[in-house]
Amino acid sequence: MADNLYCPRCSNQFSDGTSYCRSCGLSLDAVSKIVNGEAETAPEITTRPNFKLMRLGVGFFILGLVIGLINGALRDFALYPDSYGKMLFMVIVAAGMLMLGAGFVFPTKKYKKRKVEATAVHDAEVKLDTSPLVGKLEEARFSANDIDFPTSDREKVPVGSVTEHTTRNLN
Repeated sequence: MADNLYCPRCSNQFSDGTSYCRSCGLSLDAVSKIVNGEAETAPEITTRPNFKLMRLGVGFFILGLVIGLINGALRDFALYPDSYGKMLFMVIVAAGMLMLGAGFVFPTKKYKKRKVEATAVHDAEVKLDTSPLVGKLEEARFSANDIDFPTSDREKVPVGSVTEHTTRNLN
């Protein structure tokens, strides 16, 4: 559980069980769920290898190979001691291999927004959570899914004022 929770609207600190902010009145239930990772809207965390580190490792490895080839070509001219070229080749190739392996050992995290399936949202019935009020409320006369809104009447109604076409269909 998170110890330091802050209101996203006014930045006032609150404890985990608080339902509403004492300063601005914002509902904090969803904030607590998101911070604790309980919300269905919490981001999806995926990990993948660190490709930047792996590219750098491959670059060092190729650089080490080029230095090894140059060392082999210039060895006969005795411009520098042979052990220097070998040591430089080994260090750079080893650094490249270590970075390549570190790309797998230290992966990057990617936060991805969860997608809500459109078919599940449209096909599901609208249900309100009224469990604390059971027994106090009377049964619903109709379902929220049974409401039909006019679609073609809007084109037929002549517009006389700003609000006439919106209030004409109200009963």
